[in-house]
Amino acid sequence: MKKVPLFMVLALVLCWLPHLSLLDGEDRMLLARTISGMAETEPEAVARMIGEVALNRAADLRFPKDLRSVLDDFTQFRRSPVASRRSLQLADRLLKGERQLAPDIIFFEKRTGGYAFFSS
Repeated sequence: MKKVPLFMVLALVLCWLPHLSLLDGEDRMLLARTISGMAETEPEAVARMIGEVALNRAADLRFPKDLRSVLDDFTQFRRSPVASRRSLQLADRLLKGERQLAPDIIFFEKRTGGYAFFSS
């Protein structure tokens, strides 16, 4: 049996790391970029609630199961090309389970004077 060089094994592992479901780095960055794109100038509570709506949708049977598909709905969500430090911290807290909104809050709308968050 032929031995495989260590560098080839490492290269294969590194190529597959982004595809492992154990790593939520992609979800973290997508959520943080969405929070930055939607609410960078809003109070932290609003930015947090926008992230929560996205996560609530991913958990709701009426929406796609994965966060990327939910966030790719550009009629509701838009992303910034970069994520701010604040949005990365909020994304971390949200992905760890910290919540303020009820799980059935899956919609938001920007109105004069702020945002409205509601269920179906």
